Amino acid sequence: MKRIFFYQRCIKLIFFIFGFFTLPGSANAANTGDLFMSEGESLVIKKKQNIDTVFVSNPAVADYKIVDHNTVIIYAKAEGKSEFTFFEPNQNISYHATVMVDNIIKVVSDKIRMLYPESQVQIEKIGKSYLLTGMAPTEEVRDNIVRMVGESIQSPKSNDKDTVSVRLDISDKGDASETTENVNSSLTNKVYERLINQIQLPVSNQVNVKLSIVEVSKEFKDNIGFEWANLGTFSFHKFNFTADRITHLVNALQDDSIARVLAEPNLSVLSGESASFLVGGEIPYVKDRDASNRASIDFKEFGIKLSVTAKVNENKRVKVMLSEEISSVIGNTKAEEFTMPSLKKRRANTTVELADGESFVLGGLMNQEEQEALQKVPFIGDIPILGSFFRHTKTNNRSIELIVVATVNLVKPIPSKEITLPDFMKTSSIARFLNLSVIKNISQKKEAEAFLGKGGFIQ
Repeated sequence: MKRIFFYQRCIKLIFFIFGFFTLPGSANAANTGDLFMSEGESLVIKKKQNIDTVFVSNPAVADYKIVDHNTVIIYAKAEGKSEFTFFEPNQNISYHATVMVDNIIKVVSDKIRMLYPESQVQIEKIGKSYLLTGMAPTEEVRDNIVRMVGESIQSPKSNDKDTVSVRLDISDKGDASETTENVNSSLTNKVYERLINQIQLPVSNQVNVKLSIVEVSKEFKDNIGFEWANLGTFSFHKFNFTADRITHLVNALQDDSIARVLAEPNLSVLSGESASFLVGGEIPYVKDRDASNRASIDFKEFGIKLSVTAKVNENKRVKVMLSEEISSVIGNTKAEEFTMPSLKKRRANTTVELADGESFVLGGLMNQEEQEALQKVPFIGDIPILGSFFRHTKTNNRSIELIVVATVNLVKPIPSKEITLPDFMKTSSIARFLNLSVIKNISQKKEAEAFLGKGGFIQ
């Protein structure tokens, strides 16, 4: 009986000590936090302790009304920041909070918590700008939150349009004035002027796009089965060839008059970002002259130009926007006193969605070329006057199509321990004939592997 009574007293003592240290009775133990409110909104705060005095730093932004000894109502009046501190009768601080009155923060924060409860995103206002911090589970959730806040603050953004244009532009004669292709896409991350995006992702998605740009003749296209007539003048189509396979097929022909590989860029981009590729050069030309008759030189790009934008969704499918342009110099054009280069261009833009490892073919960029060939009888055709009866010219019309094969792969980083570096050691003819081991000392082999594992540096 005494033992039971002793145990009961010990339990009461433990609860008394625990309650003593957890009771809010000092500034260190006071309840603190940040409150987000909209104009005209009120909030009821109830405390177990008696409230004797309430201090407010900015009554013009938010004020209070004491209902009884334990209840206070805080109501927002205008946008801004105000601090509230509750004091008990013994002057101890029982509650402290910072009230942020902002219509956007309150509404958007509630919407984010409702739509994306798994995200941990905080919104803060710095001057006239808004700061987004925290962690989003996926890239799509992050972009939706950024777009939600950006549209709420109604700030101008870098991309004015979300449309994707798919167009074919073949110009046989171009001038030197710079023309801008206004092709914007929802694939790129929007940037708002009054919004600072610092939302982090658990893992950043990276995409590798292997491209093969091939120029083929009509004979080659008919032989391997490319037929775009049923799909229209400009089209794209999923194909069972990969970029490597069609490149090997073209290289195996060893005939540039039938097909040839123009470029094979291999681009890696972060999801939502863009990468560009240019093989060619720049043509200088006189753009204008100033009052002192000094010429202003500008440059015009020509050659093979590619731009790739990739976006990975939640299902690990990749949406790719591909913009390609092939241009070549065909002559000069005179305008007033300026001589400007003329460019022949073939341009296309398209957007497709693929799974990891899939490929697609973009075709339909046709071009007609005329070739003149002089045929003659050897020696006799070179005789003046008489030789004209033994030679003649032949004109051939050649149809050429530009084909782009793109293969998309998700980049998967691997640990450094799984990377095997190439190793080489000379062997003699006798060792190769008898299949003798090239490693004579096991310890030397281990030292060599450790040395290569450090990247060739001695630490």
